[in-house]
Amino acid sequence: MTRAPASSRSVSFTLLSEVGESLRTIIRVMTDRTRPSFLRGTSAGEALSHRDFRIVFAGSFLSSIGSWMRLIVLAAYAYNVSHSAAFVGQITFAQLAPVFVVGIPAGALLDRLDRRIVLVVFSALQGVLSFLFALAALGGSPSRWVLLLLSAGLGICNAVYMPAYLSILPRLVGSRDLPGAISLMNASQNGTRVIGPVIAGVALARLSTSEVFVLSGVLMVFVMVSLIMVPGFKAPARRESLVESLTGGFRVVRANLVVRRALVVMGLFSFLCLYFVNQMPVIAVRSLHISTSSVGYGVFYAFFGLGAVFGAVATSTVFARYTTAALTRWGVVGFGVALGVFSTAGNLVVACPGIFAVGFAYLVFTTALGTSLQLELKEGERGRVSSLWSMAYAGCVGLGSFALGPLADAVGPMPLMLAGALATIPLWFYADLRPRPIVVGVQPEALSALPVIAGDA
Repeated sequence: MTRAPASSRSVSFTLLSEVGESLRTIIRVMTDRTRPSFLRGTSAGEALSHRDFRIVFAGSFLSSIGSWMRLIVLAAYAYNVSHSAAFVGQITFAQLAPVFVVGIPAGALLDRLDRRIVLVVFSALQGVLSFLFALAALGGSPSRWVLLLLSAGLGICNAVYMPAYLSILPRLVGSRDLPGAISLMNASQNGTRVIGPVIAGVALARLSTSEVFVLSGVLMVFVMVSLIMVPGFKAPARRESLVESLTGGFRVVRANLVVRRALVVMGLFSFLCLYFVNQMPVIAVRSLHISTSSVGYGVFYAFFGLGAVFGAVATSTVFARYTTAALTRWGVVGFGVALGVFSTAGNLVVACPGIFAVGFAYLVFTTALGTSLQLELKEGERGRVSSLWSMAYAGCVGLGSFALGPLADAVGPMPLMLAGALATIPLWFYADLRPRPIVVGVQPEALSALPVIAGDA
């Protein structure tokens, strides 16, 4: 791997110093109770009124930029050293598949441990793995097995980190402001989906691949510092055997119809409808006839991220008067219509507004669905059920990419997207998440109880 010139070393130090200054500035702003005027009186604005949420939101936003930088640089680096699209797919699968192995035991542990400490530890591990990727890139042509093993390590970290992160949100804001918190977090994730690749592209023009990996690792410090600044999130003690702990999430799913339907809908949606997410380069080249190194591709990718940001914000502002059950059903229908239109796009002019609409509906649907799930859970159930959610969400996206890949090579990505759009029709019928009355003879605590959160009373 070609090293960056000596002058770029000063650039890396400048970037690191700017990162540190950004952390101090954002933490100072987010600890101020002042909110933007356009958010006042909205669900998102109320979520930002909670000091602990503002701090974690700020740290997560900055660290997420680093995560997207690492993702983009790793995919490009994997292709450069292998010249194989299949190997890039294997790298993606290695990052998503571990959730099926460690998700259930991780969820059981999260309901016993301080989730804040777990998040700090696994954020640090992600940073360490970024540094190991940097070391691997120094050699120029690392073993493919090294890259796959490091990618699997990231997958294990994410399999623990994501359910832990989801399960702390109700403790940060309470159940009343949970929809706004989830919307803001989704907006943050998808905003950094746009920002991260842009920064990665600029950085790669000035720095070596190893230095960009180092920078992405340094950015993980932000979320670690923000978590250290807030109280712990340990669930109430429970007397359970190991088997009961491991199967606790499934017991909740069996007893709670809303939780069960939310997980089934998310799993089927991820497997059948989100294949396009990891096939953006293929869609650009084969269907839109643009190069992945062109400005047009950057604009195309950014439109999806921007649509997702607007969708997440709209859910907690203009759509806040609607129930999450209603938004879930109409969100999935809107996604199906948008994906169907996008699947027919043959040029960038049609594709950009189409992918914007897809991103918008995607975030309305997933935000409402995730909020409906979290509102049904007690504090001692969040870790285990959130792990099942991660399996249904990220895990099934990976399975879909792996299973549908050969079919996409045969018929192209557009017919698969049209099939995914049609799959939203039965999902609309099944995604009825309206709370049910308590069934006689069944213990009330096993059904749709709102979370018991300190400070809500």
